[in-house]
Amino acid sequence: MRTLLLASLVLTACGTSHGPAADGGDGDAGVVIGDCPLPAPTGCTQPGPGSCCESVPAVCRDGAWVCNPSGVNCEGACGGCDPLLPNGCFESPDGMCCGDQVGVAACVSGNWTCPAGALLEAFCAPPGTCAPSRCESLGEAQCIGAAGCAPVYDDACCAACTPTECADCSSPQMLTCVPTATGCAPGAPACEASTMWGCTPGAVADCAGASPVAEGRCSERGCVVAIDPTCPSCPEECVPVTGGSCTALCDSIPPNCPLDLVPEADGSCWTGRCIPPTACLPDSFGL
Repeated sequence: MRTLLLASLVLTACGTSHGPAADGGDGDAGVVIGDCPLPAPTGCTQPGPGSCCESVPAVCRDGAWVCNPSGVNCEGACGGCDPLLPNGCFESPDGMCCGDQVGVAACVSGNWTCPAGALLEAFCAPPGTCAPSRCESLGEAQCIGAAGCAPVYDDACCAACTPTECADCSSPQMLTCVPTATGCAPGAPACEASTMWGCTPGAVADCAGASPVAEGRCSERGCVVAIDPTCPSCPEECVPVTGGSCTALCDSIPPNCPLDLVPEADGSCWTGRCIPPTACLPDSFGL
């Protein structure tokens, strides 16, 4: 039976590929299957997992090759994307927490890919589980040094965002630390908006024109008073709080600071100066 079938296929192919050409010439008319010429075209797709495009063979219909289904709505070749990996895309302003779902990922070069500003469900934490610990629990120096976070300031002597009785002084201090997507968004509310330098990665406050005010702070947001405890006669200096102001990795002995101040660092070792604790401690607004 198999021999007869093979013989039949050979005869069919010979009869269709070596007969006279339709235009009367002696050229090859081409092999046909089901009245459709070979080779069959490629490029037919259907929606795969996550709306990627999955290749399917063309179908011979009424002497012509057609794609079935036709007019499919898919994007990007599936290319081996893991069908078991959840491919929902979620807003993630801080790059860590899942917000609202914004659709499903497209399969690009074998990888599930979400639009800019969104993450796969597998790569961000459930809503409400990390935003407070990610930014809002950081002290000023940590906030300034943390990618995706920005400091928000208020006057601790006469707070606008947490109204209390006003004192006759001025003391700009960090009120809270917020994700940059919140604090640096155009039109952000005043009590959630960061500074221009706070929204610039790696930048710190410009304290060149700042002067000491109250509670160890200076007139410019992000600037604190620094003193040299070994030189009581030396003038106070306004310096910027940096991401390393409260981090020393060396074995050196820190300076002996007054009780109301803490040793200043530069991310590597101690600077020999002392600064107010509001630069280091979380939830220290108004201390």
